[in-house]
Amino acid sequence: MIKTFTPDDLLRYLYEDTSPAESIEIKRALQFDERLQYEWQQLQADRQQLDTLLLHPSEAVTNRILDWAGALNMAGLRN
Repeated sequence: MIKTFTPDDLLRYLYEDTSPAESIEIKRALQFDERLQYEWQQLQADRQQLDTLLLHPSEAVTNRILDWAGALNMAGLRN
């Protein structure tokens, strides 16, 4: 009998946070369950999208932070 897996199980599998036994069961279930295959493909696509997101603040945000820190320093509020 093939166990029913949740999206949370697939997410853990995606990030290699499942036990070896669970990983084998999930791989087996992916071979036979079309709904699970679809969810798996969606999770993989979502992960790819997340990996391409901008991970650095814009120059405008950086400048606002630096201005704020400078103002604190001038006001004697910073050590």
